[in-house]
Amino acid sequence: MSNNRKAFKKFIPKLRLVPFFLIIAYILFLLGKAVWQNYNINLEVTNLDNEMQQLRDHNQELQKQIEYYQSSTYKEQQARLKLGYQKPGEKVFIVSASNNQPVTEEKTEIANNQTQNNRSNLIRWWQFVFK
Repeated sequence: MSNNRKAFKKFIPKLRLVPFFLIIAYILFLLGKAVWQNYNINLEVTNLDNEMQQLRDHNQELQKQIEYYQSSTYKEQQARLKLGYQKPGEKVFIVSASNNQPVTEEKTEIANNQTQNNRSNLIRWWQFVFK
């Protein structure tokens, strides 16, 4: 029994350290939690700053569009396009597409390319090499 008492007496000072280590572990846990929260808050602030800068850029773009739409150049252009207005002394020609248009070189070239694409690859190579 005396051996058990001696062992128990040696164990008691070590047992007193347990609350100390628990307190240290709790403080470290709280510190880690605070650091994690601080990191997340800084990340959110950075994201919000980026979003705010994007909104500022978008706002500037919209301001430029408003200035353009309020300009006399835009108003004159829209009056000409939508309302058919013209300046004094200016002649306006209305061009309409008709079905009796002559065949142009571009149209014949496009038609030739389409017919060549319909031919087999062997025939196209034969024509390329020997013609």
